[in-house]
Amino acid sequence: MKNKKIRLLIFHPALAPYRIDLFNELNELYELKVVFFQKNLANQSFNQGELTSQLNCKYGYLTSGVKLGSRYLRFGILREIKSYKPDVVISMEYSLSSIFISFLRIFSKWGFIVWTADNARISEQTKGLRKVARRLVMKAADGLIVYSKNVKTWYSQFGVANQNIAVCSNLPDERIFTSKLNNTSDFILAHRRKFNLENDKLLLYVGRLSPEKGLDLLLKVFQGVCNVKHDLKLVLVGGGPQEFELKELAKKLNVEEKVLFVGRYEGEELLAWYKMSLCFVLLSRFEPYGAVVNEALLSGTPVVCSKYAGASELINNGENGYVVKPQNLKEVKNAIYNILETTDFKTTKNSLMPISFQNSIESLHQLISMVSTESKMF
Repeated sequence: MKNKKIRLLIFHPALAPYRIDLFNELNELYELKVVFFQKNLANQSFNQGELTSQLNCKYGYLTSGVKLGSRYLRFGILREIKSYKPDVVISMEYSLSSIFISFLRIFSKWGFIVWTADNARISEQTKGLRKVARRLVMKAADGLIVYSKNVKTWYSQFGVANQNIAVCSNLPDERIFTSKLNNTSDFILAHRRKFNLENDKLLLYVGRLSPEKGLDLLLKVFQGVCNVKHDLKLVLVGGGPQEFELKELAKKLNVEEKVLFVGRYEGEELLAWYKMSLCFVLLSRFEPYGAVVNEALLSGTPVVCSKYAGASELINNGENGYVVKPQNLKEVKNAIYNILETTDFKTTKNSLMPISFQNSIESLHQLISMVSTESKMF
């Protein structure tokens, strides 16, 4: 007789492109349902129709609730749990909803796992009500999902057993990603023609145009770099509240002709930008993780990454990029120079990612299986 699949219920903020492969793979392993708390991300609007068309698991939405300060408690969580009868429940972050689920866990037989995007630096600096919330949720949780080994080490120091922590980075399935990347030739041609980039080499940034991303620092660094590398242009993919300010800064620095604000792109049109570029730069002042670093590395594009981004753990200095302090403009400039000097513009690009999608799946599978088994003992 075939073993009955574990019933897994995930409460998640909103669907993002980097979650699709993960949810689809989990759906192969378990009876999965994902309940989204938002129709779209608060800071980025993705084409949700396109994203959900790629999703193979059951899913639903809980979008109404009560707001306490800047946090929401969604209505309908208990109803979803009673209806789905899960073996394991996963909730994101130390939110009001996670606190409520922690309370329900006391009276239930299902296992509870909390999933956090915090990097080690954010975890160390957590204080006040958020620290209290973390303590409450962790007391009830049977397991923890984190994005990196550094965060796992941090939690281990405070008594969480290693076997109760899964490391799951924001990775897409490399096979699917590579297949999409191989379909970008027409988009690369279109981008080059549209923006007159036939003979230019590109630095790339992808994400929101907002103060925490350190784009003012990037423009200042680029001013110095392009004075030496005359065939270099900076491409900023995305939109956000700082766009006008950044355009004015580019004018002030006399680099407006070499900085392209190309707007938002998704799917293979976005992947084309990664494939076209010699170097990806992320100089965030604050960044829990930075999924764009994953996309750049999988595309074979070296990364200059802020030390404050959780994804900096993926960078091996001199091999697939450099980790820098974003405020140290000389250090950033030297890192970009090093990449430009050692990257062959004409060479076929291979993945620079040091970990695999399967690593994340195996780590998650071990934790979910363990929690499901242990939860039945109470």
